[in-house]
Amino acid sequence: MKLVQIKCPSCGGQVDCSKDFTTAQCRFCQTTLALEWDKAADAPHIDEQCPKCGKCVEPDYIACPYCSEVILVDCYKCGKHIRKSWTTCPYCMELQLTDAEKLQRDIGIENKDKKDRKLSIIAGLITFILGMLCLCCIGYYLSQITS
Repeated sequence: MKLVQIKCPSCGGQVDCSKDFTTAQCRFCQTTLALEWDKAADAPHIDEQCPKCGKCVEPDYIACPYCSEVILVDCYKCGKHIRKSWTTCPYCMELQLTDAEKLQRDIGIENKDKKDRKLSIIAGLITFILGMLCLCCIGYYLSQITS
């Protein structure tokens, strides 16, 4: 049997094989790979595993065809496909937000919009009341002058 060095298809990092040589995991990006032995070449064929169901998927799949788990997402800054589990984009080094952080950001934007809307309504009411008060004062003043 020929010994081959396996590199991670996602980041090019060093891969550690399991004791039974059926799976391997990248030391850097933690991508799990399923190893299948190519009998003709006597070398492993690498497929990635879905993090949810564990079935083999191709490295460029955006989602698992078996369970629909999202595998690749777009980087927030450069837009390139990266692993959902990565915290930093290897292409632009942008820190990636978790789903909870994205939700907090989106809720914060919505809350800001609601506050801005409330403030503009209050400002409009105050302007209306002051305008009516001015009209009343002017009417009273005019009635005093004419009488």
